[in-house]
Amino acid sequence: IYLAGRMRKIGSVEIDLSETNTLGRVILANGGLSEFADGPRVRVIRRTPGADALQTLIIDLDEILQKGRIDKDLALQDGDFVIADAKLVNW
Repeated sequence: IYLAGRMRKIGSVEIDLSETNTLGRVILANGGLSEFADGPRVRVIRRTPGADALQTLIIDLDEILQKGRIDKDLALQDGDFVIADAKLVNW
């Protein structure tokens, strides 16, 4: 997994593929989002199996981590690229 953008730790992250690794778990295990991250619009970019196309998923990480909606947490796959952009307005 690759983490980029407004996170406390960015770069390559090794995950154990024998267990379910969700977006929320991986980001929390690596220090979480920075205070300037746009939590409601975290992007996961994934290569579609058997094709050259890329798929972009928008996940509301604030809803998962702050409201406890773990049913909306996304299982990550090997090679996923996770990007947390900056909020448009930072107070």
